[in-house]
Amino acid sequence: MAKAGLLNDRKCAVHWEALPAFNERFMRVEAAATVYEVDNSVWSCAGGTAAFDMMVELVKLHCGEPVAVNVGELAVAGRVRTGDERQRLPLLRQHGRLNPTVVKLIELMQRNLATPLTMADLAAAAGLSRRQVERLFRNDLGRSPCRYFRELRLEHAKLLLAQSAMPVLEIAVSCGFVSASHFSRCFREAHQMAPHEARNLPIGRFLGVSTPRPASGDTPSDTCSSPTLA
Repeated sequence: MAKAGLLNDRKCAVHWEALPAFNERFMRVEAAATVYEVDNSVWSCAGGTAAFDMMVELVKLHCGEPVAVNVGELAVAGRVRTGDERQRLPLLRQHGRLNPTVVKLIELMQRNLATPLTMADLAAAAGLSRRQVERLFRNDLGRSPCRYFRELRLEHAKLLLAQSAMPVLEIAVSCGFVSASHFSRCFREAHQMAPHEARNLPIGRFLGVSTPRPASGDTPSDTCSSPTLA
């Protein structure tokens, strides 16, 4: 639909894994990592179980809420999600329920991958001190906000490398790194390979490469040597 121009100036839902490359290719489409989107006659979802959530909404629209509720019960759905819910919060499953403030700051990070936020920005957004923000992230995620934000940006870069032909320098800039060399150094540290080496891997194998979990306590690279979370 996007290739045919049918989504120009419209909203649509795109699976989080395909979203970075989709946004780079289809700049006139308002794509989002939501469960599903309804823009007049255009209905779109992220796939997987999101299709069920969207179909229940369609049933509700045509048959009313009681019928939609019965559909959910018959399908043994624990909960039917609304369209504007986010598809994914990284590490949510591994760590259980996150503090609402941590969730809010993660979403803020995801919206600002190209412009690294400072600890002051995060503290102001949360209405807390820097020390309190640090404590929340370490309690819930076992790492500092600095390290976690870098992991999000490197994951975004990984998806762009796998799904697009963007030059490494452009990917570095779009993910908030100050230079290609800085990006390459951080990427190699996280994935044990250079960006250009990763691009030559089969997509399935590359996307299966996981970011090493930090040991107890931070490594030297986990500390912020600059005022931004770069």
